[in-house]
Amino acid sequence: MGKIIAERLDRHYSKVHAFLYGLSGSATVADDLAQETFLRLLTLRVPDGRTQEAYVLRMAHTCWTRYLKNRKPTVSLEDIPPPAIHTCPQEALEKAEDAAAVRRCLARLSPEHRAIVFLIGGLGYTFVEASGILGVPRTTLFSRNERALQRLKADLGPTMI
Repeated sequence: MGKIIAERLDRHYSKVHAFLYGLSGSATVADDLAQETFLRLLTLRVPDGRTQEAYVLRMAHTCWTRYLKNRKPTVSLEDIPPPAIHTCPQEALEKAEDAAAVRRCLARLSPEHRAIVFLIGGLGYTFVEASGILGVPRTTLFSRNERALQRLKADLGPTMI
């Protein structure tokens, strides 16, 4: 049993952590929720007919929604400093401003829309895969993704697109 969990952890941890980090904007929260996800997997087994990756990400999403219901005020996504690895100061400033603008727009999305944007746009899952992870019909997911992208385009304005 421990060997199976260790294999899942090695195989899926980076995607689970990236997904949870994208939703929360906090490495600490992502670390805690990833740990909770894999601890919950100790007591459950993957149902037949489900891909392990989708099941693990679905579990991570469940942990995220439970966290949202019980969370206390945290640091805003706007307060997270962008990485500073640039050679030109002007370019670094423009990229930092752009990154901050994108983080502010993502923070204004609902948690459901943010999850869809990160799964499809950030992690590269298909709508069918994201549908299995989030437990939402594919057509609903598609329309929510369109609304989220329209909102981001409207918030970011013509200069960012």
